[in-house]
Amino acid sequence: MHVSQLWRYPIKSLGAEPLGSAQLTADGIAGDRIVHVHNAGGPLTGRSRHGLLAVAASTGPDGVPRVAGHPWTTVEANRIVQAHAGADSRLAAYTGPERFDVLNLLVATDEEIAETIGHVALTVLTNYFNKAAGVDVDFPVVTM
Repeated sequence: MHVSQLWRYPIKSLGAEPLGSAQLTADGIAGDRIVHVHNAGGPLTGRSRHGLLAVAASTGPDGVPRVAGHPWTTVEANRIVQAHAGADSRLAAYTGPERFDVLNLLVATDEEIAETIGHVALTVLTNYFNKAAGVDVDFPVVTM
């Protein structure tokens, strides 16, 4: 297998950083999503705060995650995050496994990605055809 790219998100929901190499641990790539954005309601992600995805994140030579070049613990880093996530948002460190939504590491080959796209396309086209043709979907009643 050929690995063409490696990416890490030092701060969850902020921009990713490309890696030339990575250390794999039981929790995935070392340094991945060790800081997150939160408010009183809990973690905030790019799903609800879309502007976060445009904020650059990186890991400094000292191993400390950075927001647009500023160490994550600085006032400037928090100001940048608050501009995109709200005045009540804060950065916090957390290294528990719950920091990953689904998987701590995704390895997908070109073939697997193409197969997934093919399945999605087939499902979508089938649904469009059934709708256009007026196919009556009548599932039998099942009693238990």
